[in-house]
Amino acid sequence: MGRKKKVKLMEPQEEDIKQPVIKVKAPKQTHTSITCVDCGAERIIKVQDIRQVTRCVDCQTKYRKLKRKEYRKNRLARLRTQKENLINLAKTHNVPETEVQEALV
Repeated sequence: MGRKKKVKLMEPQEEDIKQPVIKVKAPKQTHTSITCVDCGAERIIKVQDIRQVTRCVDCQTKYRKLKRKEYRKNRLARLRTQKENLINLAKTHNVPETEVQEALV
């Protein structure tokens, strides 16, 4: 193996020291306002939520309640159609009705 060289550290001269460039940034906007798509009211939201929020708080709660109600209503209709489809499928494959009723319970 070779011989290690000694490294001599040099003190920086005044002309070698560069002053840091300080950039003054404008403060970022953290909040903005939107208008509700239902009632037209103004709502203040964070900038990061601008793509997701479209309603004021009151209209949003009404909207969610309506969506839940529709889901429950459609759920019962879906269950009925599934049951009818199973019965029709059983009839086409000559499955006894008692077995179909047991499967649906």
